[in-house]
Amino acid sequence: MLDLSKNINKIKVFVGEFDQIPIKNSKVYFKEHPLNYNYKGIKDQREWICKVEKPFTSFFKHWNYVLKEI
Repeated sequence: MLDLSKNINKIKVFVGEFDQIPIKNSKVYFKEHPLNYNYKGIKDQREWICKVEKPFTSFFKHWNYVLKEI
């Protein structure tokens, strides 16, 4: 990610908690993800491989279902 950030002029890298970011009145856009539960701003829904309607007892049962859907 840091290597890719070199392509963006004047980028600033911040390490810390979301609430500590000095954003003032700026708009924050972020992609929905379970790890982004405490982000504040405009949430863009993530894209799904397929819509799974039911819970599975194991990852591989889930994965086999997804493979059939795609």
